[in-house]
Amino acid sequence: MIIRPTLNMVFKEGVYHPRLDFSRASAATRVTPLMRVEEVASGVPRIDHAPKTGACRGMVVEEARTRVNTAAALPVTAETVTVSAQAYTLSFYGIGSVVLSGAHAKTLDGTGESVRTVSIFTPTAGDLTMTPSGDVADLQLEAGPFETSVIRGEGSTAARTADQAVVAVDGFDFNTAEGALYIHGFAAPGCGTQVLAQLDGGDEDDRIRLHRDALNVLHFVVTSGGEEQCDLTLGTVADAAEFKAALSWMDGDFRAALNGTAVSAATSGTVPDGVTTLRIGADGVGNHAGGSIKHLQIFPCAHEDADLQVLTLPGESSSGGREEIVVPGAVADAEDLSMWTIDAGGLGVHVTYAMYYGLANAVSSVRQNLDLPSGKNSLRMVVSTGSYNGNDDLQMGFAFYDSGDASLGASLSEYETGPTSRDGVRSWSAVIPDTAATVDILINMRRGDGSNNDAYLNNIRL
Repeated sequence: MIIRPTLNMVFKEGVYHPRLDFSRASAATRVTPLMRVEEVASGVPRIDHAPKTGACRGMVVEEARTRVNTAAALPVTAETVTVSAQAYTLSFYGIGSVVLSGAHAKTLDGTGESVRTVSIFTPTAGDLTMTPSGDVADLQLEAGPFETSVIRGEGSTAARTADQAVVAVDGFDFNTAEGALYIHGFAAPGCGTQVLAQLDGGDEDDRIRLHRDALNVLHFVVTSGGEEQCDLTLGTVADAAEFKAALSWMDGDFRAALNGTAVSAATSGTVPDGVTTLRIGADGVGNHAGGSIKHLQIFPCAHEDADLQVLTLPGESSSGGREEIVVPGAVADAEDLSMWTIDAGGLGVHVTYAMYYGLANAVSSVRQNLDLPSGKNSLRMVVSTGSYNGNDDLQMGFAFYDSGDASLGASLSEYETGPTSRDGVRSWSAVIPDTAATVDILINMRRGDGSNNDAYLNNIRL
């Protein structure tokens, strides 16, 4: 059963999250919707975008890094720096070239003004000389096995401090006994111990977390009293790849799903006590996601396998193109009506016509809450309709909510009677409010006469 989350955070341009406690001691950069590198002030979250399409990728959460070179914006002369025998990453924009010599020998040729050229290497300890020529911008040498966001500043080395994004669980309806978490994001461009989300009590002894390991495998780990309760492997997520994961927990029942794939499960272990904090894209000891988080939800109850898989079903990539909205129970199914919330009357499936109807109720009202993908400005619902004797009416529409679950208004059609042939088609469209994060699809059925509310519908499409 999928119910409305008690915390629903969509990270996109122009959306403010009052529950989010965000900090970063330094300025940092992001890619704008216009695909330009832009500096963001300290203490301000960065909403990043795909460098080739401008599509939103969510909130960047990175570790601290230092740019070793002192000339970066538009370097024109050679610079020598001291390096150790560890992994370094060199990157730059432009169509020029950078020649490395000394502790490591290599030539990097740029491939475009808006394309970042990247090379990862391990030099010998000593002096490394970087010689730029032609069009080279934002030259960056940093210790680490993958590139991070551009670090600005000239004339000296420059540091970017770590991002910290936390939410106190006493700020929303958090169930200490059971729950579920959904996360949609983009992995770091390289591997390591990368924590995507963690619930804890202030230390690592009591925690519920999702992390990506050095082999690109996602793990759902639960620790209570310093003892590991479960470590479920969800599957691999490639460098910089988009992913959707969902976790569910209660005593003796831990489950997880990745990108709609088969669920991993453990049937022993206990949920940790004393959880106080949700950390987004990090743990409390310095392990960061290194990528971006686009959407995160916390639910007040554990979820079944099918619900976890539905949550994580991939639509078209949100880095480009349109993302489909999946409607659980779009086709009437007599075996499972649990995805619908009943506000009035009841809901059933007619055994003869295999369509939803309102049972023996004068009025039946049902709804279902769904996430809104970014980039959509309107919504259209199409349903198949019918009626037993031409006098039972159907109304359909939407109710929108922001990331804090505040109502943004509703849009409803008029009541209309379906044909007795039960092969009618109706649709309803609405403009999505700018700050909307989720939508209720609303179905109201009204009986005209007789004993049953035979305002039939089926095949719901968004």
